[in-house]
Amino acid sequence: AHGRHQKIKIIKFNRRKHHRKETGHRQWFTEVKITGIKA
Repeated sequence: AHGRHQKIKIIKFNRRKHHRKETGHRQWFTEVKITGIKA
């Protein structure tokens, strides 16, 4: 099954110029379910 993880926030700011940039990111992932193992 395909899906996306929870959103993480990336915050960048300059301490002297009072500037802040905030973006979010959600990574795609694939979940694989193993139903059995044959020897």
